[in-house]
Amino acid sequence: FDNYFHIRDDGQLTSEVLAKHEEYVATLKSKLEKMQPILDLIAKREAIIEERIDLEMLQKDPDRLKGRGAAKQLAKEEKMDRRVKKELPKLTSTLERMLWQWHE
Repeated sequence: FDNYFHIRDDGQLTSEVLAKHEEYVATLKSKLEKMQPILDLIAKREAIIEERIDLEMLQKDPDRLKGRGAAKQLAKEEKMDRRVKKELPKLTSTLERMLWQWHE
């Protein structure tokens, strides 16, 4: 198969090579379609991890609750904390299960 992808001159370009390339592209698209739910789950998990990092940075600031709007800030942090604690483990276990199924 490598001979079809390492073309050294234009004389090697044939309809057979084109057909092999199109077949390979179709195979890659099929794999991507099968993996898309896993990739979407990875993106969701990464977003929650980013949210956890943001929450940790917010909690390191001792002055965050001294000014006006402290109640709103605290409510926002609590909401972020609940989301991270609830959804991250669930997404992680679902992702692990899906990856094992895909691997088999």
